[in-house]
Amino acid sequence: MWADAILYSTPDLCDSEAPARAVYVPNPVDTELFRRLDSVKRRRNLALAFNHNLDLDRAMHYACRYGLSIELLERGLPYGELPKILNRYEYYIDRTSPKSLSKTALEALACGLKVIRWDGRVVSGLPRDHRPERVAEMIWRIYWRVRQKGISFLPVKFI
Repeated sequence: MWADAILYSTPDLCDSEAPARAVYVPNPVDTELFRRLDSVKRRRNLALAFNHNLDLDRAMHYACRYGLSIELLERGLPYGELPKILNRYEYYIDRTSPKSLSKTALEALACGLKVIRWDGRVVSGLPRDHRPERVAEMIWRIYWRVRQKGISFLPVKFI
């Protein structure tokens, strides 16, 4: 059975070979969990990076470029603790490969951190498309477009 729509959540997963029914839907971020926590003291000029898909030399270069101290953590932290951990930092240095913001970078943006991307650019503020209500709206529109074509059931494959 063929899917009427194929949803993918990171832009680097889709290329010119993707089927015409492939639709990009941004990764939603839980903005109730990942938000600025005023009760947590944020340390200025301190950056967090996870030692996962990270070019350490490049991360250190970015930290020097922006005058930051850097703390490296290993993955495997309890997910529910991540907002408190992120809120301790002013910056998050994202992975250096692939060339898209990681889910953790998006969560850091939702917490109010500045994020240093794979190319060294600093971004701030969670992009509107990653807000859960926006993603739900996008999925609803995809569903109705498929329904309007006369298809009564929408089997969706998340990649």
